[in-house]
Amino acid sequence: MRIAQVAPLTEAVPPKLYGGTERVVHWLTEELVALGHDVTLFASGDSQTSAKLDALWPRALRAYALAMPTAFVSILVVRPLVTKLVALTVER
Repeated sequence: MRIAQVAPLTEAVPPKLYGGTERVVHWLTEELVALGHDVTLFASGDSQTSAKLDALWPRALRAYALAMPTAFVSILVVRPLVTKLVALTVER
């Protein structure tokens, strides 16, 4: 089965420090891959996974000294993400 996992961009997956949501996304993604599923993880570029990683941003937003407003990042990221997910759905 082809599965898309989407993680918040605040922390890398798995998180280096705090990041409960990112940790759960990591556990689910790794287990789905272990079960033989074709998994794509949409997350920050500094994430580590055995799934296919589609980096939506170069690194976790927390890594930047001056964090951008969440709304601005959402506008930059959500539109391309939706486009990619639609393309993946239509492919097959």
